Amino acid sequence: LSKTLDCHTLRFDFTGNGHSGGEWSYSNYEAEYQDLTTVVRYVQHDMQCQILGILGHSKGVASVLRFAWEQDMIHPSTIVYSKKVPCFVNLAGRFTVPSSSATTTTESSSSFVALLSKDQRRQLEEEGKVHLTTRGRRKFVVTKDALEERSRQDMRSVSRITSSSVLTIHGNKDETVCVDNAFLFDAAIQNHELCIIPEANHNFSESKHVEKIVEVISDFIRRKSIRT
Repeated sequence: LSKTLDCHTLRFDFTGNGHSGGEWSYSNYEAEYQDLTTVVRYVQHDMQCQILGILGHSKGVASVLRFAWEQDMIHPSTIVYSKKVPCFVNLAGRFTVPSSSATTTTESSSSFVALLSKDQRRQLEEEGKVHLTTRGRRKFVVTKDALEERSRQDMRSVSRITSSSVLTIHGNKDETVCVDNAFLFDAAIQNHELCIIPEANHNFSESKHVEKIVEVISDFIRRKSIRT
């Protein structure tokens, strides 16, 4: 993207992820949103740079699109950002809505629980948390509170996005977040464009899919943003 658009790009890890410090959480939505706003302030105020767009993948989409609708709700006289961000990109995000009751979970949470063994489900119920190890031998803990926080997420607020444009890109072979979610975003957001990539998985693992993503995002940014 940096080469194609001839601009700088900044990539960062949320708290507890990748190279960032802090404690990882299965939910942590508020902290991740605060991470994003901190980065935006730094780029706009400290670096004095214009932000053409913000891109999020999977769970990160929740914070990115929240930023989009929050910037439209802040009164201009109190806005803490020097200029509104014109473009947002949703890569394989999940369109979650609150559970109908405290005893049920959204697709994300229920899908996670379904992957647990009988003993792990018992541990989650009795201890309020479950200890897991990834294929890469990374150990982490998922708490019941985190699952409940996920069940309260409401992406219907994306309908509040009015001043910026949103591009959703999703692979039709995504087995982590069903491609149906992309169409829900398309229906809910006013200024929205949708791109479904054939044969692409959740992480767009093949080089041809990455090339397509760069092509689509670059075209979107050029058309929807104005450099000053």
